[in-house]
Amino acid sequence: MKNRDFSSLIIKVIIWIIVILYILFLYIDYYNSKIFITSYYIKYICILLCFALSIFANKNPLIDIFNHRDVFLLQLALFITVIADLCLVILNFYILGVVFFSLVQITYSVRYATKKPKITFIKIFVIFLCILLLYCIASLFIEKINILIPISLFYFICLLISVSSAIVVWKNNLYPSPSKYMIFFGMILFLLCDICVALSNISTILPLTGYDLGESFQIFSFLIWVFYLPSQLLLALSGNDKI
Repeated sequence: MKNRDFSSLIIKVIIWIIVILYILFLYIDYYNSKIFITSYYIKYICILLCFALSIFANKNPLIDIFNHRDVFLLQLALFITVIADLCLVILNFYILGVVFFSLVQITYSVRYATKKPKITFIKIFVIFLCILLLYCIASLFIEKINILIPISLFYFICLLISVSSAIVVWKNNLYPSPSKYMIFFGMILFLLCDICVALSNISTILPLTGYDLGESFQIFSFLIWVFYLPSQLLLALSGNDKI
């Protein structure tokens, strides 16, 4: 009982730290403030804390993780997320970051496919081969294409599969409450985050005319982390039984 109470206390402390840091980096980004640490590092610390939270908050101890499929896949997805955000947020390795985020979505898709995970994995692998084939054909016979385009397309398809799987989890009660709601809203927020990523990147592709249009794209850039961190917090807690 004492160990359980201690774990519950640690979880609540981590959650409050994440919430405080969330408000802090949103304030820094919105007002373009300068402090001793940049908002990028604060954001990455929050992602590290979400991974740590999943270790304390899931139903099974870490030493028994490989005997429990759901716990293993949840923590694996969050660990890969840590690597992906290191590439994107800190190191600016965009291609590698998108590749790792694709693996994140694949892991979540397999996690939510409680009955037929192998079929889900095979379906994603076939999609990958098709995109790779189309990229090779287009590069050989039409025009050389930036490798980030097919990688981003594959990521987007993986994201749609994982979100649709999360909706099935919610509708069919494949997870107990409140985990099914955390999974559902976590993945919806993840989708909204990536929609904002896509919209904010349009400004680097299309010529923007007018102050109002430029401001709109800046809002989308700001909203990325408004949606993203809550999604990671919800997903990290989706295996929890200690709060």
